[in-house]
Amino acid sequence: EDWLYMDDLISQQTEKRKRAISTAIALTNSGLQAYDGREVMGVFLRPETYASFLKPPNMHPWQTTQVDLNTVLAASTNNNNNDDETAQDSCDEPQNVSVDYQIFCAEKDQTKMEYTWGSYTNGVGLYSREKLMDIGRMYGEPEDVFNSRYVEPNYAFRALQKYCHAAIQLDDNCQDIGKHCTAAFYHIGGGRGTIPMKADGSKCAGFFWVFYGTPWFEQQLKMMEMSGEPLCTESELMEWKGIEAIEKDSAEYRQETARMNKEIRQKEQQKRQEMIVQGEV
Repeated sequence: EDWLYMDDLISQQTEKRKRAISTAIALTNSGLQAYDGREVMGVFLRPETYASFLKPPNMHPWQTTQVDLNTVLAASTNNNNNDDETAQDSCDEPQNVSVDYQIFCAEKDQTKMEYTWGSYTNGVGLYSREKLMDIGRMYGEPEDVFNSRYVEPNYAFRALQKYCHAAIQLDDNCQDIGKHCTAAFYHIGGGRGTIPMKADGSKCAGFFWVFYGTPWFEQQLKMMEMSGEPLCTESELMEWKGIEAIEKDSAEYRQETARMNKEIRQKEQQKRQEMIVQGEV
């Protein structure tokens, strides 16, 4: 509800934008690899800002390739058990289209990595199911010995260690990643109320949770221990998670969350209308 599809009310419907999802699927299935051999796990379909902090070789130059969109149509036809001969015949002949794309990778050297980023948990993207399963689940279930405030950066970190992603040009004559250049969808929301009001986590909060589930997690804990920084024990974390759960279930929290979400939805509606007016102009 807080992502707006950029249809013809919002943005010019170039041929590239009309086939954005099919192109993204075909490109993801084409076996692209980054400079260091990491595979491309999917395509982001939202405005990109990675040029502001990524540098070559982690930010590739724009490249062009050919993909066959009928491979996507054929897969869809087979999955739907469609026996229509006309539909099947339309998949027999290749429908090759040219795609301009750019690959983005994270810095794997932990001493140089400044951000954990990616639309893997919030945003619009299309990914290989096989690669998502390889990364594994998100941590943050009640029984996990894990601080749930770090669910998204932790998942992004684990994804970025194994894979890269691509963006595709959807506007004509697009040289740099701009506001709409790579976007089939646009974020008009401001998030939803999900953070407890009082539980601060004390020493159970920290960036080290980003590394949870990876070999670097134990290294981070050892470094903290050597520096004399207080560590959060399992019992302390589970106690904090209990406080967090109680706060989320309180009437005060629900009322505050409802108030904030109402304001956010009003702003989203206003932003949606503004973009429609701009599209008409």
